[in-house]
Amino acid sequence: MPVYAISIRSPTFYLTSFGINDGFIAKLDNNGEFIFAKQIGGTTNDKISSMAMDQHWNLYTTGNFGLTADFDPGPGIENMSSYGENDIFIANTIPLEIIYGLNKWGIH
Repeated sequence: MPVYAISIRSPTFYLTSFGINDGFIAKLDNNGEFIFAKQIGGTTNDKISSMAMDQHWNLYTTGNFGLTADFDPGPGIENMSSYGENDIFIANTIPLEIIYGLNKWGIH
């Protein structure tokens, strides 16, 4: 399992993948100092491909996942199972803590 090290002018913060690869988001303050990092993923190759934030600090992420992945960036569990080997997802996280909306698309 890969271990991701995040070091941005702060002490290093480590995330260990749940499987092959996971997606992660990191929050920095206005000075670029590390606040936290959260991850989503499962036992396969999961990734975040794109992110956008609106004026209300809602974070929208899109990417792909396989089998079952946990999309709750916190200590809770929000598992979603793919229709096939590899599906795409769109998630809305407010404000970087709680999954507000989660959708998936794939082929059965």
